[in-house]
Amino acid sequence: MPTYEYECRNGHVTDDVRSIDARNDPLRCDCGQLASLIISASAGIVKFPAAGGREYVSPASGKYISSERARRDDLARTDCRPYEGFEAESKEAARKRADREKKQDAKLHENVSRAYYQLSPEKRKVLSAG
Repeated sequence: MPTYEYECRNGHVTDDVRSIDARNDPLRCDCGQLASLIISASAGIVKFPAAGGREYVSPASGKYISSERARRDDLARTDCRPYEGFEAESKEAARKRADREKKQDAKLHENVSRAYYQLSPEKRKVLSAG
């Protein structure tokens, strides 16, 4: 069934799903006034954008997402799952960043330790005293 928009005299706009035959029947707005039909175009299923009806910048990759195909490609590239939603994608991206930083920190610590132990004992003693 199509979705129609109605407007009351107070200016409130209300959506209603009705059959085509019932589209001109009066509708009571939340404020109690009768609302009249303002848009009679039938609405289809909107599949994209997934982020609340608008384009967005992916928190996982930082790319601008403007179509469903771009979203699928971005999710596949970043190993996110499409049914997780925007909040879950943000959390997953933060988790992956934290894992990357942890690996980088471990590698940095390993390289610094290796460099430290390659120094002569006198130089290590100077560094340890500071």
